[in-house]
Amino acid sequence: MTHSKPFHPRRLLLVAAVLLGAAAALPTYASPPPWAPAHGHRAKQAQQYRYVYYPAQQVYYAPASQTWFWMSGSNWRFGVNLPAQYRGYAASGGVPVVLHSSRPYVEHVYVEKNYGRPWREKHRKQKKDKRSHHDRHYDR
Repeated sequence: MTHSKPFHPRRLLLVAAVLLGAAAALPTYASPPPWAPAHGHRAKQAQQYRYVYYPAQQVYYAPASQTWFWMSGSNWRFGVNLPAQYRGYAASGGVPVVLHSSRPYVEHVYVEKNYGRPWREKHRKQKKDKRSHHDRHYDR
């Protein structure tokens, strides 16, 4: 017949310590705090903002917030109503754009590069035509 020793309180503390140590070694799956920089999956799920871009006048419309963004002089302006001088251009011809900023003008260089800048192309073409006119008539 086997005789077992009675369970001593010290032995109980030892078992509890071993179990706690093992639990502490397990990986945790908590999310980082919201103010921490995004990495991995969270970075891929970063906020995206949808706009309609009107390249002829460099105007943006954010359907979600019903906000317009336009250039006024050398500053960007925004509001729920588009100034009268732009309304005719924004009636059609918009290009859907998805950006990572709630202020589309922050990414305007990217938008121009990827979605067009017809006013610059037109200007560039006029300069080219003037040069060819000059070459035809004055370099004989």
